[in-house]
Amino acid sequence: MPILFQKRIYRADLRANRHVWYVFGDNEARTGKGGQAREMRDEPNAIGIATKRTPSSADDAYWSDEDYSRNVACLEHDFRPVEAALRRGELVVWPLDGIGTDRADLANRAPRTFEKLQALQRGLRSIDPSR
Repeated sequence: MPILFQKRIYRADLRANRHVWYVFGDNEARTGKGGQAREMRDEPNAIGIATKRTPSSADDAYWSDEDYSRNVACLEHDFRPVEAALRRGELVVWPLDGIGTDRADLANRAPRTFEKLQALQRGLRSIDPSR
């Protein structure tokens, strides 16, 4: 099954499509209901991918490239359920605006990490469920 991109994702979408996985930008604390998490957190078919430390707007809540290796390890860990779903041939919905693009501000705060996130996302396209 493919990855579909959806502009606006609502909690009702997740509840109406329990067989579909929905990805959202998350934080390492796995708390908070701002941004995409508002509609997806706590739903059994939601997959959070951390793009910052905490849901705060304090400077220490954000990722920086000083912790690049740590950030990448976290991203790779969080991508595993998405990869597994695609290998099983299940449908995954990705936010059209991306993750790490709004509240996490990765492109500005951690550009190298953001590029790795984009590369991981591009890599999802090559997953073949028939293998």
